[in-house]
This record gives sequence, structure tokens and C-alpha cells, in this order.
Amino acid sequence: MNNQGANYIQRKYYNDELGHIHYRIAGEKKLNLPLVCFHMSPYSGDQFALLQREMSVSHLIICPDTPGYGNSDAPETPPKIEEYATRLMSLCDALGLDKFNVMGFHTGSVIALEMGRTFPDRIQKIIPIGIPLMEDSKRKKFSQQYSTKRGFFSDESFLQNRWHSGINNRGRQSDERFLSYFSDSLSAGVEKGNWGFSAVFNFDLQKCLLEIKQPVLIPLPNESLKMNSFEASKLLLNVQILDWSHMAGDLFDIHCEEIADALIKFLDY
Repeated sequence: MNNQGANYIQRKYYNDELGHIHYRIAGEKKLNLPLVCFHMSPYSGDQFALLQREMSVSHLIICPDTPGYGNSDAPETPPKIEEYATRLMSLCDALGLDKFNVMGFHTGSVIALEMGRTFPDRIQKIIPIGIPLMEDSKRKKFSQQYSTKRGFFSDESFLQNRWHSGINNRGRQSDERFLSYFSDSLSAGVEKGNWGFSAVFNFDLQKCLLEIKQPVLIPLPNESLKMNSFEASKLLLNVQILDWSHMAGDLFDIHCEEIADALIKFLDY
């Protein structure tokens, strides 16, 4: 694919009538199906950079920035999960991906699941990590919470609290990677930064889960949505659970080799 090694990450743009979608791509199309990875809000595809390098030795790995995050243009109006899934599928179409697998984390897990539900003949296997399934009352509460602007200017402690929260939940992530994450969390802006969260909590995730027929792997790291993910697994027809309780913060940086081995075992066998 390039002369800098199979795990060299290229950064590219796909343009459609709604704007630019930025994505990272590494590896080559081989016998193994490509894997498309969707990040959590309010970050970017850079969240998977170390994992992408690790897996791209044997797979084509694409990590888009969800529209409105990272370097992808934001929509004009708050999108729905269905719109995210359709828009990101158009990127996969442009890249010539016929059949492929998907993985997602938090917001990305919902996008991956909806893409699998909507395009069952295209998506072969699904790996959702951190599935935000919850009862309607709690979901409505979060929907209201994220329907407002992010408090960068309305709450003088907002930025400081975000910084301290990141520091407190940090594992063995390098300073450079931590700052990259933190910068991504700011770049989506004041009004549109919450749109990914709002889309999740206005989406009928339970209905989506019940309609999925593909094999699904649900890893359970030690993180905030562990039990939500376990409850979500009960709604799926063809599901495997993977215990990652020894993994906590920064799992895609600190545990990228172990995660890559586990994902490849599920995807290719």
C-alpha cells in the first residue's frame, strides 16, 4: 500500500455533499476482512492509533472521525445515530469496502450496532465496547443533559473539572497521548460538542439490539458501562462475552497488543 510499512497510518479525507469526513487508514486488503472502528465522543479516530498500528500488519483498519469530531466537518443540525451510520457507510462505499467488520467504543459502539442492523449483508461481525443501554427514565435524563451547550464559558469550573477528571482516570498513558485526547475533547466546540451524546440518548438502542443477527463480541473492561454492556448482551442472538476486567483507563493504548490478539481471534476464526 505504501513504502513505509504495513502499519503506517495515512490520514485522508472523503468529501460528500455534506462536507469532509477525515479518516485514518492503515494496512492492506488481504484475505482477512477490513475492520472499521468508531470512537467515543467527544474524541476522534486517533483514539485507536496504537491499536490500528498493531492490527494493520494483518488487516486493513479504517478509523474515521465521526462527523463533528476530530477533523470531520460538523453537520448543520444535530444528527441521529441512523444518520451517522448512513454517512459513515458512504465513506466505506467510497473506499470500496463490500463486506467488513465494525468495532466501536461508547458512542462508537452504538454507531457500529446500528450499522450492523441497517446493513446486515455488508457487516459480518460487530464488536461494541461500552454499550450505553439503560432504562428509559435514565436515558431521557441524559438526553436532556446533553441537549445543552458544553459549559466552557457558562461554568468557570467546567474546563478545570474536565482536566482533573482526565488526570484522575488516567492509567499509564504517555503525556503526549493524554494531551492528544484532551485536545480532541475540546475541538468539537461549545454547541456541537454534545451532539454525539445527544444522538445516543435519543436512539432506541434496545430495538436495535433485538434486530441484530450477526455474531457479536462484547468485551467487558473495568469501565463505566461494563454492566450496561452485560445487560445489552442478553438481547442479542449470537453473542460472546470477553472478560477484560483487568483493563481500565487508556485500554486502547496500554493494552493494544492484547486487544489486537483478542479481536483477531474473534474476527478471523
